[in-house]
Amino acid sequence: MTSSNDLSNTELLSKLVELIKKESNSVKSEIKQEIQEIKLENAKILNLVKQQDEKLELLEKSYKKLEQQNLQLERAIRKNNILVFGLEVDSKTANLADIATGKLNDLLGINISNNDLQNIYGIAKTKAEKAKSTRYLI
Repeated sequence: MTSSNDLSNTELLSKLVELIKKESNSVKSEIKQEIQEIKLENAKILNLVKQQDEKLELLEKSYKKLEQQNLQLERAIRKNNILVFGLEVDSKTANLADIATGKLNDLLGINISNNDLQNIYGIAKTKAEKAKSTRYLI
């Protein structure tokens, strides 16, 4: 009787080993499939990162170009500015353009007319400074 039990035990072990192999192969194939899916997802993510890097590089170039243009425009705007200190004006209703052109003509000996000025306005930091003298941007 032991030999038949041995045979049945051997058969059971054999079947068990076969089932374990099948299950192991199934798990292996599932793992391989998941690895392939992960690789595909990684490739997609890497592609997106590469695209974003390219966009960032273009934006940085564009930013630098705009920064340079802004600097050039600021320089062009300031190119014709003259800042005058200590110009005294007796009244607030006085024509600043007439006073400024008169002083510049007298002091510098150059002929400037009101038509040569695009804009003129007073610049004061504090009320005390306003009382003393005012700076004018011409």
